[in-house]
Amino acid sequence: SIVLVALLPFQCYEHPNGKSSMTAYSQVVCGQGVHVTLLGIGIAFVVLYGAGFFALCLWANWWAPAMTARHPEFLEYFRFLVFRFRVDRWWWGSVSMMRSFLIALVPIANPNSGSHQIFL
Repeated sequence: SIVLVALLPFQCYEHPNGKSSMTAYSQVVCGQGVHVTLLGIGIAFVVLYGAGFFALCLWANWWAPAMTARHPEFLEYFRFLVFRFRVDRWWWGSVSMMRSFLIALVPIANPNSGSHQIFL
């Protein structure tokens, strides 16, 4: 959900006069003024939090079988990645996270067409 908030500046809809506004804050015109600042903050958060946290989770999933044998506390730290899945499907947490991230990108893909968003 934090990545979804960081992606808000990228969600703009078109007006009949050709300009576009943010869907969350219609008073902010896309590409002008404060929107440029919001885009910079959004990019920083997506790169640092979104990609960084996902990379950490990929690392944890990769090393989960070996680390749990040597360090039992490893499962305490990364329980959210593995507790919902069978032991032989320990890697499925990364797939689930990638799916959630891609679902968060759907409103950005084509913000002016609800039918395309439903299809995606």
